[in-house]
Amino acid sequence: LEIAKLLAPFTPFVSEKIYKELEGKKESVHLEDYLVPGNIDATLLDDMDETRHLVTAALEERQRCGQKIRQPLNTMYASNGFSWTKLNENFLSLVKNKINVKNIIFSSLSQDKLIEFDLTITQELKEEGILRDLIREIQSARKTAGLKPREMMPVKISAPPQETLDIIKKYEVEIKKETSANSIEILPGDKFKVYYDIFKK
Repeated sequence: LEIAKLLAPFTPFVSEKIYKELEGKKESVHLEDYLVPGNIDATLLDDMDETRHLVTAALEERQRCGQKIRQPLNTMYASNGFSWTKLNENFLSLVKNKINVKNIIFSSLSQDKLIEFDLTITQELKEEGILRDLIREIQSARKTAGLKPREMMPVKISAPPQETLDIIKKYEVEIKKETSANSIEILPGDKFKVYYDIFKK
């Protein structure tokens, strides 16, 4: 009901339908008083602004370096000349997840630099990147097939590169868990493809 009131000025007909179906007390949602905001945590807003600022700078640097976001990186160095150094671990965890980096270190960088990355890709990071790509491909195939999130179905993958095949074997349990797959079958073929036509009913 509260959401219907919030939506009323922007989507009058949809909000009216929601309000009626939820049996609002007044004749129309448009006769309700508009909601009044509660207390605003200024510190939280400032911290989120700094978090967004740090994420934006980091994404721009990743793009400049040509590193796709699905490839995990070990360390990001952020200039300590900004107030984002005051962010606590909760906000830094958000940044790490968004940027796909393991560690954030605040340090003195050159004057024109806000962010620098350690671009060394260890075997472990490389495997994690391939695994993320593979899971994304399977999830995309599931979406195309119209599957529900937890609907269990088999996965068929044709002609995966040997490196990807090794990842499938090594992380099979995790892949099945992340993609709601009850089996993974490797098929011959002339190019890499995740088969989703078997999902169709």
